[in-house]
Amino acid sequence: MSQPPPYDPQHYQYPPGAPTAGPGSWPQPYPQQRPQPGMPQRPRWNSTTLAVAAGMAVLLIVAIGFVVVAAMSDNERPPNKADPLDEARALDPCLVGNWKQEEWHADVDVGALTQRPDIGTVWMSGNGRFWTIFPSGTAMDGNIVVNYHGTSADGRTIRLSYSGSARYKMTTTNNKINLAGLDSTVDLTIYVNDTEIHSRQLSAENRDNIPYSCRGDTWEVTGPGPNDRARYTRQ
Repeated sequence: MSQPPPYDPQHYQYPPGAPTAGPGSWPQPYPQQRPQPGMPQRPRWNSTTLAVAAGMAVLLIVAIGFVVVAAMSDNERPPNKADPLDEARALDPCLVGNWKQEEWHADVDVGALTQRPDIGTVWMSGNGRFWTIFPSGTAMDGNIVVNYHGTSADGRTIRLSYSGSARYKMTTTNNKINLAGLDSTVDLTIYVNDTEIHSRQLSAENRDNIPYSCRGDTWEVTGPGPNDRARYTRQ
């Protein structure tokens, strides 16, 4: 799955028709007659000359403004403010890559999953799942059979066996992961004392606000239960 494109500032462009500094940029004044010897000449200001002078002054002011703006470096211009929605949909680049689950443990209500209340909640642990997370935010979990093990309160061995894969759209905000389910082929089979008692297909469910930390080659997730934790290493 695709992360948002970085801001690429454009160089300043002169508006069409704007004056620019250089030869031929300025209107030329009309030529004046040479004064005759011995006769003092008063400056001749007619409406045409005044209009030309005023026009030159305006062009000079406008041109100076353009030169000042054009001379500004990209670093001196205020950066564009990021769209809050884009920030909310961003993905932490630390999570991009291939990850292997090195550790997982959680309190699982196996009794509710199997409709066997006598089993109750079991502390389960294991490892082996894989995550592939793309810069676009598409994330895939699975593609391998993984077994998690635990023991019920009355001493029965419990095994959760997962196969298949699921795809999500992953975003991060404020050190929390948000998952939007796309599709799933994950099957869960539950064994008690190595006897299959339940099997079901799991959907790719939406999950929000999953606390996480990612540093270098280690990614950890906690919750939703107080004892739930998973740790992954980069492959």
